[in-house]
Amino acid sequence: MVHNNTRSLIVFINVMMIFYGMAYTSNCFGKDLCINENANLRCLRENFDDLYAKNYTIFWKILREAGDAASECRSYDDIDAFLKLSSIRNRNAEFKEYLNEIIENLTIRKSAIFLDALSRLDDNSIYSVIGLLQRPIFIPIEDIKKVFYKNRNNKKYKKVMNVYFKKSKEQERNKGRGEKK
Repeated sequence: MVHNNTRSLIVFINVMMIFYGMAYTSNCFGKDLCINENANLRCLRENFDDLYAKNYTIFWKILREAGDAASECRSYDDIDAFLKLSSIRNRNAEFKEYLNEIIENLTIRKSAIFLDALSRLDDNSIYSVIGLLQRPIFIPIEDIKKVFYKNRNNKKYKKVMNVYFKKSKEQERNKGRGEKK
């Protein structure tokens, strides 16, 4: 009898230690997420919701640094990395507004560099960026359309232009039906 009680107590203590350890590491993990050498867009993308919820300051530090690098056109890799954030499926309005602001301004102020960078992306990222630009928040849509119409015959941007004009046609069709897309 004593032997069974001892065994039960040991099992109970082990189970409690496991749960305590999981709770402790998850709290520390969130607080320490994406710091030091891991404070980069890759970490932000991979841990988007956790980082936003558990370390808002680091989330915005990483995002603003990436936005600045893209806006200043430091390198195509910086612009590409920022544009790929448009593929994150999230309903966070604050994030979406910031993303739109940077991408819309890049489209207008640095059109050639923006289109070069956009052309380098995978199809999913191109669709996501184009989707944002078809529902701009900060720049009039007419100004954005001008950039694409001006460059529509440039062979270098053929893939991007095909997506833009295909999505534009879809959007016009849906407007006629009273639907939003």
